[in-house]
Amino acid sequence: MLNTLPSETIEETTEKVTDTHPEETRRMKRWLDDKIAASKAKPIAEVLTLTPVLAQLLLDRNQVNRPLAKRNCIELAADMLGGRFQFNGESIVVSKNGSLLDGQHRCLQVVTTGVAIQAVLVFGPEEDARFTIDTGKSKT
Repeated sequence: MLNTLPSETIEETTEKVTDTHPEETRRMKRWLDDKIAASKAKPIAEVLTLTPVLAQLLLDRNQVNRPLAKRNCIELAADMLGGRFQFNGESIVVSKNGSLLDGQHRCLQVVTTGVAIQAVLVFGPEEDARFTIDTGKSKT
């Protein structure tokens, strides 16, 4: 059975990144808000570098999601730190209302390790689309 990390871990880990990079934080927050606003008209997908600041801003929008799987976090962090994390086209999904629907483990480990990764960001699904993502793993 996988252990979960307490939510305080996210808050403690992510709070520092945006505090130490205020300019990038302002710029990325504006960019993120623009993408979310534009996705209300039509979905948007973009390949980009997921930086620790952008990952934190996405985690700040992680309102309802499954508990973190400790093993997944450890494996992702090890791959990122070891240079083994491979871009595979799997997306990080943000609803048209701005909530993070998928990608919390990757975002958390980008923040935790400080290692930026290539990622696909998809903006625009409805909030309830979260129940159709990763359907091989139970959601409550």
